[in-house]
Amino acid sequence: RYVWETFESFERLLTVNPLKGFPSRTFERKGILDLKDADAWRPSQEKEWDWKGTTSTDEYIAYLFIASLMDEFIVKTPEEKQRVTSFIDAIITHIIENDYYFVDIDGKPTRWGRWNPEYVNAYPLYVSDRKLNSAHLIAGLQLAYHLTGKKSYKKEAYKMMNKYGYLGNIKAPMKEMRKTMDF
Repeated sequence: RYVWETFESFERLLTVNPLKGFPSRTFERKGILDLKDADAWRPSQEKEWDWKGTTSTDEYIAYLFIASLMDEFIVKTPEEKQRVTSFIDAIITHIIENDYYFVDIDGKPTRWGRWNPEYVNAYPLYVSDRKLNSAHLIAGLQLAYHLTGKKSYKKEAYKMMNKYGYLGNIKAPMKEMRKTMDF
């Protein structure tokens, strides 16, 4: 029961904003703002709520983690399975439909929600973001395929690994990685 109550807040990230499949970073009752980040907060279409944009890969990985755990250990009914599936399906669809970016309310990619090959492969192979973002995307596509059975997710994963080099990025040795700041 407690896990499902908590998962409701994850599902809510998708509905508190008007963007299809875009997970808000968080949400709050209207008027409770983090002033140092005030420009990241937006009013919800639901008048008593505000939501925070700027969603990044950090949140994305949390979504993959919770959905994986729930699918493996919590889901008991087809309805529960569908909730977890719908959550991941919406997020991965948003990423694909937006050229492998989290696209915020301003129509622009968020600062760190970026898996586009042009962005990822702009980093030299020794920069860990190239390896990490490639692994993030492929993990999400694999999970979406596992949950939905949609062959399009499998096809996208192979395309990203083979055409855009994400498999090579993932296989780059960790001992050769440097901080992104060094680039």
